[in-house]
Amino acid sequence: MLPKSIDELDSQFKYEVADQPGGEKIKQCFACGVCTGGCPVSDIDPAYDPRKIIRMVLLGMKEKVLSSDFIWLCSLCNTCSFICPQNVRFSETMGVLRDMAVKEGYVNPAFPQQIAAIDKFSQTVRDKILQAIVEKRAKKVAIEPKKLLQEIIAKLKTSFVCTTMNERTVPAQEKKIGAVMVVGGGISGIQSSLDLAELGYRVYLVESSPAIGGEMAKLDKTFPTNDCAL
Repeated sequence: MLPKSIDELDSQFKYEVADQPGGEKIKQCFACGVCTGGCPVSDIDPAYDPRKIIRMVLLGMKEKVLSSDFIWLCSLCNTCSFICPQNVRFSETMGVLRDMAVKEGYVNPAFPQQIAAIDKFSQTVRDKILQAIVEKRAKKVAIEPKKLLQEIIAKLKTSFVCTTMNERTVPAQEKKIGAVMVVGGGISGIQSSLDLAELGYRVYLVESSPAIGGEMAKLDKTFPTNDCAL
């Protein structure tokens, strides 16, 4: 569940992650969002946000992170690691978080092996589909994706046992509590407000100037995406 106060956040969590092989660069993240933009899982599920997961770690939201489905939804494709300007290595960080979730009792010790079995099965299905597509193309046969997938799955002899996310032990239902005032509507104030809102707090952002954004609003383009600043 969400912490009852900011004092309950685990300020050492990011250091615990950074001390593990694969998590060393996590504190270098400046939340540019490139990882989310290039993530194939985010393309399928817009709710999946690698940038958000990193921010939660840096904020000290240990319980929420380790009990989250998000750390298990990562496909470990390493796309984010290749495009990250800070070399955060998100996929390896997910491995660190998964190990911590197992060691601290947030999931059954067998769960990672079951996820690995699902990944292997998914890769097998992909390979079979590609082989079938190449074969049909060579024979100049029309390809019907849905029918093709059904045929491939029917032919697969692999059997495996997996559990759903609901079978993991997770903390009680989260509740939104408390309110926080953030003074200053610059990029740091905006990001802090968003992060606190994710924690469940009602946020009041106070800015003396007519518009928020601070110096960021004066920029035409931002690195590394070359997008408009605001």
